[in-house]
Amino acid sequence: MAPEKPDGITLGLERITRFLEQVLPADPRAQLRVVHVAGTNGKGSVCALVSTALIAAGYRVGTFNSPHFLEPNDAVRLQGVPIPKDEYQRLRQWIEELDTQALAEHGRLSQFEQTTALALWWFAQSSVDIAVVEVGLGGQRDATNVFGAADGQRGVGRSLVQCICPVDEDHLGLIGNNVEEIAREKAGIMRPGSWIVIANQDRSEAFHKIRQVAHRVSPGRIINVRRQPTYDIHVPNFAIAEVPARLRAPLAL
Repeated sequence: MAPEKPDGITLGLERITRFLEQVLPADPRAQLRVVHVAGTNGKGSVCALVSTALIAAGYRVGTFNSPHFLEPNDAVRLQGVPIPKDEYQRLRQWIEELDTQALAEHGRLSQFEQTTALALWWFAQSSVDIAVVEVGLGGQRDATNVFGAADGQRGVGRSLVQCICPVDEDHLGLIGNNVEEIAREKAGIMRPGSWIVIANQDRSEAFHKIRQVAHRVSPGRIINVRRQPTYDIHVPNFAIAEVPARLRAPLAL
């Protein structure tokens, strides 16, 4: 008898990584480039803004939000439009059947891990240019934190940009016992060689921990966004010529 499937979000990457690598017909991460968004407040809004900007710039964009807004299928979108309900249900059933048959050493996928696998598979099958992915809980041990470095040499898939939204005391005791520990957990999505965007942080201990991790992981590719003063907006070693042509106009604004 298969182990019971846990509900909700279960931290840890063993189950989801094994499922993507060994159970699905092909690992969808290999075809994906990702903008990864973590934090306590504002993740959904940032995902919406980034997705809208990329779509306007001519990219084919998949967006994965957690939690869903009104219906489960609206957590998974292509060009801003939710995956059709019948397609969502078909893929959900297929993912669950594969998971049941696999009898994994680490147990069944959680509901969130199933939805993550579904979203990544659908994005790969839909040939998206960019996937904008919202972290479910925390960051380092979240099921969405399964992508390799920006250069494509370390891990599967390419996490090009990581955004850390404002961090506060959420899920105390689960992802950390104080704001600094929570910030470190959320900074765990950072990848070498990527662009790291640090939103304005109301908690100084969160900002210092996030910045510390960012400078260790991807020095020279860090954007610190502060409300005031405006000259604190810092974009080191950034040349607009490095940006694909379709994105230069929005950046110039």
